[in-house]
Amino acid sequence: MNLPAHLGPRWSTACLSAGSPAVIGEPGALEQHLGLCLGRRRRLFVLRCGADTLQAFVTARVISTVALLAVPVVLAAWLW
Repeated sequence: MNLPAHLGPRWSTACLSAGSPAVIGEPGALEQHLGLCLGRRRRLFVLRCGADTLQAFVTARVISTVALLAVPVVLAAWLW
């Protein structure tokens, strides 16, 4: 059942006030805070991004990855 557009959820993500000083300064404060946090955790952030990229690459190629990891195991067992 499709509801008419006027009966759907209604919300706003924008500030409806006329630009109060507290609201105007918030994006700058948030940017400063995020920059400070990123500066303190830069190495871990880069490591996490690399781990996420590697996981996405391996997950997309599960069968190939398992086969690639199984070849040395099979060769070692056969030559032993």
